Amino acid sequence: MMNLSLSPFKAVREATGLSKADFTRRAAIADSTSTFIEAGLYPSNPPKANLELLKAAEEKAVPVDEILSEYGGTTIDSATLAWQKAVRVEHRLKVVQAWNDSLEHPVEELSPFEDFARKAFGTKDAFCKALKIPVAVAFQFDTGVVKTMPALMEAALMDAGFTQRDIETLEDEQQEWLKPSQVALVD
Repeated sequence: MMNLSLSPFKAVREATGLSKADFTRRAAIADSTSTFIEAGLYPSNPPKANLELLKAAEEKAVPVDEILSEYGGTTIDSATLAWQKAVRVEHRLKVVQAWNDSLEHPVEELSPFEDFARKAFGTKDAFCKALKIPVAVAFQFDTGVVKTMPALMEAALMDAGFTQRDIETLEDEQQEWLKPSQVALVD
């Protein structure tokens, strides 16, 4: 049975007996990288981190295949993708309710995306963490750096109950909201 509160990476790391700090030193990765990996905020983990984790697991005779199969994967990355999807599905009701609320009662001073994210999880960061979306990806969409929703974000929202029409509506509303700021930048 998949433990939704624990990423596959973290489950394997904990089974090795290594603390997060010890693993971070051993893998020679930044603390923030380790945090993002364990939170499931990367679409795929840095290969160096996965390899080092598998080495540590082999040294301790950790049954990695057994742990990963509980998450529906055969590799750390495939198990992580399955886990991310399962976490998003768990949030479907909350996401759909927040989306409907933001359509019916928009907060004019917020971008449509930020209004929706806040109604769903309180903040944009909490939204990203809950739906396993890299914050930078959401930031690019929210600020208009990209005109269409990034594929990672679209996939996450689809897992969480959005339809293609919902995606298009959010994209359109976001672009409409950004128009005044784009004109101001041009002037």
